[in-house]
Amino acid sequence: MMIDIRHTSPADLETVMSIYDHAKIMMRKSGNMKQWSDNYPSQDVILRDIDTGNSYVIESDRNVIGVFTFAKGEEPNYAVIDGQWPDNRPYGTIHRLAAAPGHKGIADIALHFCCRTGINIRIDTHADNVPMLGWIASRGFSYCGIIYVEDGSPRKAFHLENPKIEMIDSNKMRYLDLLLIGDEQQDMIERYIDLCQLYIAFEADEPVACIAACEVSQGLVEIKNLAVRADRRKRGIGRRMLKHVESQYPAHAIQLGTGETPSTLEFYKRCGYTFSHRIPGFFTENYRQPIIEEGITLKDMLYLRKPPLNEIPTPHH
Repeated sequence: MMIDIRHTSPADLETVMSIYDHAKIMMRKSGNMKQWSDNYPSQDVILRDIDTGNSYVIESDRNVIGVFTFAKGEEPNYAVIDGQWPDNRPYGTIHRLAAAPGHKGIADIALHFCCRTGINIRIDTHADNVPMLGWIASRGFSYCGIIYVEDGSPRKAFHLENPKIEMIDSNKMRYLDLLLIGDEQQDMIERYIDLCQLYIAFEADEPVACIAACEVSQGLVEIKNLAVRADRRKRGIGRRMLKHVESQYPAHAIQLGTGETPSTLEFYKRCGYTFSHRIPGFFTENYRQPIIEEGITLKDMLYLRKPPLNEIPTPHH
């Protein structure tokens, strides 16, 4: 299934409005009786979003399966809050997020897209929108307080800090808890960590992800460890960590080793990595305890590779 995100066009209006109509039905079924009432969002609101370039549709095989608004810059309704925003750094706001009937994961796709901007993310929702509140909490947003929308009704407001990535020059093993997420055996980590450049992603000074990479030969960099804390996943942080390393070594091919875990292989495939070679028995010979992921006992190490960034054709539009 190919997923694409593009700006909404006026030609999408009928489809988009039908998605919002479906979303309202689902809200009422979940007990959310007040949000998106009185013909909201109207066609005029959506046309305004389209005109400002803030409306996006999510497509699968050229069929629109979701819609959302993402506006960078100050949100007027957020100027006054019964509570406190954590900082004044640049941010973007997600509004009017909805999925077509029968489609799941739309919120995660939209959030991943927004996080790629590198700025903080804010969102608000009605207190009765239990499904959305659950999703917001599970994706690492922090509750900040109550804001009021145009009609004066209250909304719960949340803030998500997009991580800052820093290189760690010394005392790298102080991040052992993170490193052990990506490599379960400490003595294996100790073999390579001092040879690697270690990058840590921080949110509010709290480490949430790591990536360790070292140059193994001329023109080739190997990623030895990539890990994202469980409560920070599904936000595109792992992809950002990969891209950070790739940007540090634009003239180098990047390779990494992994087990035959289906979701992990699919993730790296989406990031542009392809199969290079296999080392039979790597996990069974080098790890004292069996490593089991998604019901699979890892045995062989699969090496994946991506060409240097300066050899990848630049798309034109």
